Amino acid sequence: MNYRIIIVALLAMATLFSCKDKGPDTPEYPATKKVDTVDVYYGTEVADPYRWLEDDQSEETKDWVQRQVKVTNKYLSEIPFRDKIKERLTEVWNYEKQGTPVRKGKYWFFMRNNGLQNQYVVYVKEGIDGEERVLLDPNKLSEDGTVALSDYSVSEDGTYMAYSISRGGSDWREIYVLDVATGEQLDDHLEWVKFSGISWMGEEGFVYSRYDAPAKGEELTNVNEFQQVFYHKLGEKQSEDELIYKDPVNALRNFTAEMDDDNKSIILSGSESTSNNSFLIREWNGDEWAVADTSFENNTTYLGTVNGKYWVLTDFDAPRYRIMAVTPDNPGIEYWEEVVAEKGDVLNGVALSKSYAVAHYMVDAESKLLVFDFSGEELFEIELPGRGSVGALRTIRDDDELFYSFDSYNVPGQVIDFNLETKDSNVIFEPEVDFDGDNYETRLVFIEAEDGARCHCILFIKKVLNSTAIIP
Repeated sequence: MNYRIIIVALLAMATLFSCKDKGPDTPEYPATKKVDTVDVYYGTEVADPYRWLEDDQSEETKDWVQRQVKVTNKYLSEIPFRDKIKERLTEVWNYEKQGTPVRKGKYWFFMRNNGLQNQYVVYVKEGIDGEERVLLDPNKLSEDGTVALSDYSVSEDGTYMAYSISRGGSDWREIYVLDVATGEQLDDHLEWVKFSGISWMGEEGFVYSRYDAPAKGEELTNVNEFQQVFYHKLGEKQSEDELIYKDPVNALRNFTAEMDDDNKSIILSGSESTSNNSFLIREWNGDEWAVADTSFENNTTYLGTVNGKYWVLTDFDAPRYRIMAVTPDNPGIEYWEEVVAEKGDVLNGVALSKSYAVAHYMVDAESKLLVFDFSGEELFEIELPGRGSVGALRTIRDDDELFYSFDSYNVPGQVIDFNLETKDSNVIFEPEVDFDGDNYETRLVFIEAEDGARCHCILFIKKVLNSTAIIP
């Protein structure tokens, strides 16, 4: 969804409504009880008078929420131009949106929203020009819309699609599997999955992360401890899944496993918080984990296997990130080899094709795509449709084709097919929007803060006849 366009539209709409329209009166909020809860941290007393609100299951908390909602709804209902804003937002939001495609075997997968659907629908087609069909519509997973699609992963030859769902906004996930050719759901059903990816091992199964089942009635309140990584073989019960990894000491660590490109090794990433991770490697049939990095001082992500080495995106001794190569037989971080050095701009992501690495850099909050060969030499920059942001990068490892999404402050999301050999670029999806972006332009300016820091600022400018006017 292109929120930049929404912001521009709202700024423009501000000029449509008269300032003489009287808005609602200042709301009278219901009184909120205070309690005498005081915690002591290292000898310092810290008051927490609203601790009682942390019990989201209590009748007192529910009553407080209902009274707050009543006040809010009354205030919003009295805004004189609310209906006009709603009508215009509906017009601007109601356009078709599509994600970048993924090829697996003979099938192409992509997600699309026809305009105002709550969730994107997963489509599949046989061949890039084949007839598309709905593979999974998460809007139909429940009548009340409380079941959401969280993630999906397709096996390498495109035979199966595993997908995870969330019920009622819970962090708990359930995994199911579809037969792509028929669209039929298999009997496989995995529960108590949380903070997990889905990575296929061939076509027979996949690795994922889960916790032990919580005690009945404590599903949403207990502390999740000792996450484990399992291998699930299709057709077998979850109780028969093979344990791949468990840390018996560090109860609160999370682990995500993925198979390398050759399906020979498992890449294991462990986390203790929202940043920094460990990095371990093990041959699929091996017994010992090779330690690449267990310092939890770096952020490292597996990119793919190139010439027998594991390429990673990492901020190890490079705060703006760089690409490094890990040798499977000698994976210690002290032996990592630099492929693409850190630059002045932040390296936001990398996609590997058959012969190239496409690097996504952020420059003053705008995207830049640079193409490197596998020796790390910079070859060329991909010319983008304008100044804006690149979304998901998708490549095909046995081909040199790149798909990426692009949007700017006055252009809705496009999907572009770029041939890395010929440098041909083709827009394969461009929505029709009830908004004329040609009537607006954006300018990047820099402002010096009081402390001397250089801050960038985007100006939204509306063209008026043959001149321009900055929208207030």
